[in-house]
Amino acid sequence: MPSLSDTLSELLGEDAIASPERLGCYSVDGCCPEVVVHPSDVETVSRVLSTAKSQGKKVTPWGGGTQMSLGNLPSGLDMVIGMDRLNRILFHEPGDLVASFEAGISLETLNRELARVGQTLPLEAPTPSKATIGGILAANHSGPFRLSNGVPRDWLIGIKVVHSDGTITKSGGRVVKNVTGYDLNKLYTGSLGTLGVIVEASFKLAPLPLEKQTLTGIYPSMSAALDAASGLLGQSFVPHGLQVVNHEVMVRLPGKLLGMRSSSDQNAAVIALLAGRRAAVARKVRDSILVMEQGSMLPVEILSWKEGDGVWQAITDLGWSTEDAPDLVAKVSVLPAQVKSLLAEAHRWSGTEFSWGIVADVDAGIVRLMVWSNGDPKSVSAIVERTINMLRQEVNNYKGHVVVERCPAEVKRNIDVWGDTAEGVHIMRRIKDQLDPVGILNPGRFVGGI
Repeated sequence: MPSLSDTLSELLGEDAIASPERLGCYSVDGCCPEVVVHPSDVETVSRVLSTAKSQGKKVTPWGGGTQMSLGNLPSGLDMVIGMDRLNRILFHEPGDLVASFEAGISLETLNRELARVGQTLPLEAPTPSKATIGGILAANHSGPFRLSNGVPRDWLIGIKVVHSDGTITKSGGRVVKNVTGYDLNKLYTGSLGTLGVIVEASFKLAPLPLEKQTLTGIYPSMSAALDAASGLLGQSFVPHGLQVVNHEVMVRLPGKLLGMRSSSDQNAAVIALLAGRRAAVARKVRDSILVMEQGSMLPVEILSWKEGDGVWQAITDLGWSTEDAPDLVAKVSVLPAQVKSLLAEAHRWSGTEFSWGIVADVDAGIVRLMVWSNGDPKSVSAIVERTINMLRQEVNNYKGHVVVERCPAEVKRNIDVWGDTAEGVHIMRRIKDQLDPVGILNPGRFVGGI
């Protein structure tokens, strides 16, 4: 019987098959695929999945590879489908603020094209030059601008998916007010490629802001910084983005302002983005500075447009980039009113074994916690697993939730990165059984090992 690689080479041509030397670049938590294919159109994706199902091969979709640390250990990995050749803008109607894209196009590429007519797709992703639309949707990733932008599914109006047997289905359309059929867009968004391979997507767009101003304030403690952030949220307007970061994060952000002005490891910073029309932004900046200067150690600074963009992208990249990658990244979700109380306990968590990095989205009640180990590399896995268990026990007191976004593969063998099995997991399993009855799509990596 011919190998999977030989079968696909005959089906697609050798140029669509990655060389054996490249296979290691597509490993997932140490699991290396038998073959990596790069289809050039939707019909080819369909033929590839049909072939994989006929041979019982396990398949993982791969966009830009920027968030492959997310998810449990795969229960099998035979084939990776690289989506990089499906990278076209299919449709764009500037007057209606809608557009359709193939799933392999990068966020940076499409927004560069949309910017020519003063528009943007306001999604966020680490390393946007690599992050693809399909990958962002599969992970339902949102960043520091979720306060105003929401999450990817809020902008999605249509989607095309290839299922495990090669069947191609569509949901939604290219108009905003589309009420035909079931709203399956939300089902596939955030499913981590376990229900089908996203190949095309249509979105609402937004106009580019005419003005953006990033404000930064340095505070003597996390508590003082959180108070300042709460003051900003109490205004008649809310910032476009608002994050509170501790010293360990500050020293990892670009620019002299946040990287050098913090003299104590107890210091924290408030970073706020105000965007919109120039006159309105100028007024918001004046009002926000008055709020932020209450309790700040130094005058509030206004970053240049370019420097501000660099800081916001660095915050989005933090924990996902392989450069200075933390040993552990955990996303904690609690009620917004509980963030200050939760972080008041953070001093008890730290120790000589590791350093904590904190990025708090006060309005959403989301706190990303990062751990850089200071100890023996051989003991990192034990430290991380112990920290995860401690953190989940602490957050459970708030009836909150912890998702582990990054940790060593050894730790994943002993935990479910998604936390306690959700109440509705039996419904999720039934949907999985209907859409992928053989279980070949990203098996084991989603909630409850789906």
